[in-house]
Amino acid sequence: MPSSALNTQTNRSIRYEQRCLKKRCEDQKKERMERAMKRDDIKNEISKEVASYITSEKRRMSSKMVTRSSFHGFF
Repeated sequence: MPSSALNTQTNRSIRYEQRCLKKRCEDQKKERMERAMKRDDIKNEISKEVASYITSEKRRMSSKMVTRSSFHGFF
């Protein structure tokens, strides 16, 4: 009888370890998804900032061109 009690404890320990492993895997998946979402958000934010900068530079450059061409025609 004592051997079955040891067996039961071992089976219980195995089930516990399996539950812990499953939980760790699920937690890792959640954390991985959260990190991926944060990366995507950061990429989108950077992309918007770069697009905004490029647009403002294009406007600035085109206004310089217009100013130069109007002065050039004047002289």
